[in-house]
Formats: sequence, C-alpha cells, structure tokens
Amino acid sequence: MVGHLPLEEVILVRVQVPQPMKNQDLVISILISAFLISISIFFRFGLDELQKIFSIIGSFSLGVALLTYFHKKKQDELLATIDQITFFRKEIIPTYEEAHKFIQSKKSDFIISRINLETPTVAFIRENFSVNFNRQLSLIIDTAKNYPKVFIDTDILTKQVSILNLLEEFSLRVIHLNTHEHPALESIYNVFVEIVEVNAFALLYMREVQTANPIYSSVLKLYLIWIKRIRKPPFLMKGLENYGIITKKQKEDFYQMRRETKGF
Repeated sequence: MVGHLPLEEVILVRVQVPQPMKNQDLVISILISAFLISISIFFRFGLDELQKIFSIIGSFSLGVALLTYFHKKKQDELLATIDQITFFRKEIIPTYEEAHKFIQSKKSDFIISRINLETPTVAFIRENFSVNFNRQLSLIIDTAKNYPKVFIDTDILTKQVSILNLLEEFSLRVIHLNTHEHPALESIYNVFVEIVEVNAFALLYMREVQTANPIYSSVLKLYLIWIKRIRKPPFLMKGLENYGIITKKQKEDFYQMRRETKGF
C-alpha cells in the first residue's frame, strides 16, 4: 500500500500514442523526382543541370528518411515505456502486495520500514540505519531460535527474492532501452524506490551473504537514478501543519522518530 491506495491504483498513466507516420512525404518526393526528370527531358537540360537537380532530390529524400527514422525511434521508445509500466503494474505490484499480506499473516506485529540504499552495503546500513536494519533483519533471521544455529525464514525470504527478481527484470528493460528519463515513468519513481527500500536488507543479504555476487546491480543502478528525483519529507510535514491537517506536536513527534531511525 502507498498511503491509503492500493499500489496498482497509483500507477495509472494516460499516454497518447502517436499515429504511425504516413508515407505522404515519400510519395511527394517520388512525384517531384518524376516531375523534374520529365522537365529535364522536355527542356533538354545538360548533364551539369541534371546533376544539380538530382543532388537536391537526394538531399530532400535523405531528410525525409531521417525524419522517418527519428519519428519511429521516438514512437518505439514510447511503446517500450508503456510496456514497462504494464509489466510493473501487472507483475511487480501484485507480487509485492501478496508478499506483504503473507508477512502480515506470519508476523502481525511487524513494522514496515525503509532503508536508504544510496550506499548499498550491509555494513553501512547496519551502522547508519540500525533501527530499521534490525527490523528488516529480524523478518528473516533469528539468531535466538534454534541456537546455536541461525534460523532463516526461507518462506519470507523466497517472497522477497521473487520481488527482487522482478525488479531486476524491470530495471534491465528500462536501462537497456534507455527510457529511465521518460516522463511516463515518473509515476513509478516513488513506488519503485519504496519497494526497493522495504526489501533493502533482503537485497543486500542475497548480494553479499548468500551469493557473494553483484546480483541486482540493475535494480541498484536504477534506484540511484530515481532516488535523486523524489522524496522531500521535511516539506511534507511542514505543509501538513500549515494546512491544519496535523498538529505541531505531531510534526515534532514525526521528526523525533526520523532522528531515531536515521531519517526513515
């Protein structure tokens, strides 16, 4: 959930798909070429004049071809972006919601927490986001249970890995097709970042501990791009206070909580 709305209702993007470019320009170019050839034959232009005429025609045809190419490229980029949004809405969000419900059914007292991954290492988040680090760690690892063995809840971890795998596929598509700056994807920025941060420990656990390989690199790459374009919480709480939605004490309590959890 984001706020009080299901995530799938947040990702509602209306994009106008441009109509495919018609061949009118190409037809006009051909007709002009035929017309000029007919004139040159009728008036018996010399070789030099014909070369100049065809040079102009060639330049015009090249211009039309370039316009067609760039239009098609832009159209392909838009269609790819729409496909990415559809994948995010139909694959990632339901999987995330299902995992959230599963976790709540097993650990009803669990508090959802977020961890910033601008420095994505276990050592850094443990030191700088200790409260939320312990919350996310306790979700899948219990050192007291089955002591001296370490208990790992593989059922919950499997749910989180499924989310991370889908995020990696999505990130690969966006990065490979270079659509990360497309305006249509702006509606996904916040939700993508939230899902990554809610599963931050699981991501780093699989990356540094379980596999010791740089997996989910595309997720982190896209995350680092989009995190810089969102989130300004101080202004949010001040605005809520200004409009009388929350009290000054509620705002101060919120900031106190942020200080205790290192910003999240």
